[in-house]
Amino acid sequence: MDSQEIERELVEIAFDAFNRTGEWPTVSQVHMKAVRQGIRVQSYDVFHFFNRRAGAATDDSPTTLGVSDLVDLPEAEWLLNEFVHVVLLSVKKFMEGSEDKPQITSDDLRDTLLLDDKVIKQLYALIQRSIFLTRGGGGTGSKWQFFIGPDIHFFKDVKNIRDYLAEVERLRFPAVSSSEPEQPTQTEIQGSNLPSS
Repeated sequence: MDSQEIERELVEIAFDAFNRTGEWPTVSQVHMKAVRQGIRVQSYDVFHFFNRRAGAATDDSPTTLGVSDLVDLPEAEWLLNEFVHVVLLSVKKFMEGSEDKPQITSDDLRDTLLLDDKVIKQLYALIQRSIFLTRGGGGTGSKWQFFIGPDIHFFKDVKNIRDYLAEVERLRFPAVSSSEPEQPTQTEIQGSNLPSS
């Protein structure tokens, strides 16, 4: 099994526990489950993977993954679809609301999307790791609120999780102007501390 296959297995193990319980397992729990499934992987490699992906600080840290980590897991499709519904609800609240600082809350998900506490808790974990969606807020598990991010309007045409991730990438790495940068004049070069040629 190569490293990419092992990493996919680690994500699947972590998501399986998250899907069943609503809680991300710890790094050590994922390592133990992987070894018991016959995967030959060192605990350090599991820690290093979740340190890079989820910011895990120790073996006892949760394996908190984000939506981009789950996009290729068929088992996560239902949750990612619910996440897109949260994005679209956030867009609607931002664009159509009258609040100066619109919020998305667990109560919105409960009342508008008719989600249960376990799913609300799972979405809370994904929202915490999502850029551009929110700006500040908090709470715990099934009772929380976040201020909706000011750039949420860019997500108004999102239809699925891949659309969402493409828009995130576009916002993270905006297109650079195609025009050539102006070359400094000889006077600007001489006025700097750089040696002239």
